[in-house]
Amino acid sequence: MDKTVSLHGDGIGNNWRFENVSLDLTKTLPAGATNVSGSHLRNPVLALLSRIGPIRLPRASVGRQRHCGPMRKLIWGIVEFREQHLPRYAEHFRELADGQSPNTLFITCADSRVAPNLLVSSDPGELFTMRNVGNLVPPATADGLSTGDLSEASAIEYAVKVLGVANIVVCGHSGCGAMKAVLASGPLDDTPNLTAWLHHARPAATRLAQDAAPDYGLTPYDRLSQLNVLVQLEHLMTYPDVRTAVERGAIQLSGWWFDIAGGDMYVYQPDARTFAVIDRDLAERLVGRD
Repeated sequence: MDKTVSLHGDGIGNNWRFENVSLDLTKTLPAGATNVSGSHLRNPVLALLSRIGPIRLPRASVGRQRHCGPMRKLIWGIVEFREQHLPRYAEHFRELADGQSPNTLFITCADSRVAPNLLVSSDPGELFTMRNVGNLVPPATADGLSTGDLSEASAIEYAVKVLGVANIVVCGHSGCGAMKAVLASGPLDDTPNLTAWLHHARPAATRLAQDAAPDYGLTPYDRLSQLNVLVQLEHLMTYPDVRTAVERGAIQLSGWWFDIAGGDMYVYQPDARTFAVIDRDLAERLVGRD
């Protein structure tokens, strides 16, 4: 009668266990194999076990192995940070343990290609970041209550009333999937929440249809992305706390747009009604010399 031995692993490090025996199949298990015979095994314990029948790995464990690459990068990235970068930041983190005092609320898209701290060369504790699909800000009612998700409204309230930020940046980007979805001819399949959420970008689409885009040299979805930044700045002003702080000069609102292919960040210039790249000359005009 054919006998089977089941092995159980952690799905991350390829360490498989049979009772109290630790086994490493990193170099002995053929890629994608679910049955391992003695000819594949160099481990003497596995060679012995293989004599009583094929060793079948649980299908769930094999499936997890396919996701091991991305998770392996994350796990070893933590080790790299701990060993190579943490010593440089250790004292800074000890100071941050007592609280945060960021000077900027940075509202941007959840897109993985947009990395706020990298793009502005900031340290931990300097940006209070709010991310969502499409860098959207649902407008508020006259009473200051959000017409959409409370998460965004809560972040805005906390940044303005508790943290006392001096700047709020809304940052869009090129090639935004949310803007492409807004321009799609019909509702997205099987994404009712996303479809409803993107309603907050519809005013920008209306303006695009009215030919009001700042840069006519861009693709339609990138033109929409820039218009969307401006619309979300307007939505921010519907929050009484934000509007009051802006009017008394306590908070400055800025609209930014990141060009992924070129790596350039643009800022909206109200007087010129266009987005201009933030280079050294423009930076000096905006905030003075570093």
